Amino acid sequence: MSAENAFRRTGYSGSGGKFASDKRHVERAISEDLPKLIFRDATNYRRKELFTVDAQQYADEMAKFKLTQTQLRKYYNEVKALEARIEANPNFRENEALIGLLKSKVAYGMAKETDRDKKEGFKVLLNMVEQGITWSTKPEFFKDFVLFFEAVIGFFRGKER
Repeated sequence: MSAENAFRRTGYSGSGGKFASDKRHVERAISEDLPKLIFRDATNYRRKELFTVDAQQYADEMAKFKLTQTQLRKYYNEVKALEARIEANPNFRENEALIGLLKSKVAYGMAKETDRDKKEGFKVLLNMVEQGITWSTKPEFFKDFVLFFEAVIGFFRGKER
């Protein structure tokens, strides 16, 4: 299920619809408050800011929208399971499609959520996962995403309201 379909299933209809003011708020949050994830610098090394500043901003934003530690941890565990599977099988291409499946799992979780604030938190999580999936074209790039997600989990701890 695409994110667009998940949004439709949850009653999100875009501009002028039922949640138009929410849409503007999330677009602002995602475009202005949160950085676009850049995993590596020009010399192909992992960016320190990714695991410090960027991870903290994503954790803060998800906590602001009342996403719970349990909900976030569920998807992190999925990522860690994929990491183990990729490490066990040297043919990355066989597992590449499963990385894309993460997006649909988050979209499904968002569609099931009934709390409007938590739905906004799921949108932030979905944005983060989409960027990680796009980046994950090689095992070492997927590892960058795993480490970033781990940093987000670390900053998120204790932020639940």
